[in-house]
Amino acid sequence: MYRGFSIENIENISVDKFLSDDFFYNDSFYVKFLVTDFLNNAFTYDIVSKRKVSCLARNFDAQFPKRAIHENLEKYCTMNGDFNAFAIQEDWFPQLDFDVFISHSHRDEEWAKAFAMILQEVFGLKVFVDSAVWGYFDTLLKEMRCNTGMSNAVSHAHMMLTMALMKMIDRTECLFFLNTPKSINLDEEFNTGTYSPWLYMEIGISRMIEKKYPERYKSFSMENLREKKLLKSSMWYQTDISHLTTLDADDLNSWQEKYQSCRGYMHSLDILYKLYPPESKN
Repeated sequence: MYRGFSIENIENISVDKFLSDDFFYNDSFYVKFLVTDFLNNAFTYDIVSKRKVSCLARNFDAQFPKRAIHENLEKYCTMNGDFNAFAIQEDWFPQLDFDVFISHSHRDEEWAKAFAMILQEVFGLKVFVDSAVWGYFDTLLKEMRCNTGMSNAVSHAHMMLTMALMKMIDRTECLFFLNTPKSINLDEEFNTGTYSPWLYMEIGISRMIEKKYPERYKSFSMENLREKKLLKSSMWYQTDISHLTTLDADDLNSWQEKYQSCRGYMHSLDILYKLYPPESKN
């Protein structure tokens, strides 16, 4: 990982500024819902915008058809009766090549996939969203609980996913954290934090992991490149995101405009890094 960014107010992004209507008209489900909305007198700008977000998320998901997974863990059983945890982790949570890792609350999953599709279609980036690329954790957890006979099966499943996420964050060049009220909130003393142990872990990894310059930088000198409370008790983790450069919808639009004028001779992420150097927006 090289850089991290905190995306604020993701729901305020205007999809129309990034993708034309032609992109959506090629989606039969989008057209079908649009016609239904029109016939039901529900054809409003907000409704259309929500349909477009759903369309983007659906199209992103469609790129990652669910692979055939050996749900019977006997495949991973060794001759002495133990289970090969490394083989399970590599098979269920494979390490693939992506440019960007999106960290998000599961309640922002649709927006995470929609934003991933924008990054892909507009900026030519390969984007990782765990629920789309992997999406097998609940199945693995159920299988380990029911069929391994291990009392600590849940701990093993969590550890496998934790290690897989850590490796993926390390492999990707850039992390985008969707900073929404569903992921980050304030306590009485105005400390930022989260109720999600997974977000707490991902943000923590992004802070501590060794920063690595992209391979393409090796042929250049760095001198030239530098330019509300829950009703029931929950676990709350104080979460420091000050190391992430804050971006909002206007910043993303500026990135797109600059990329359009520099397309062909600058990598889209290099343009982002140049527009918003570390600490420039914090």
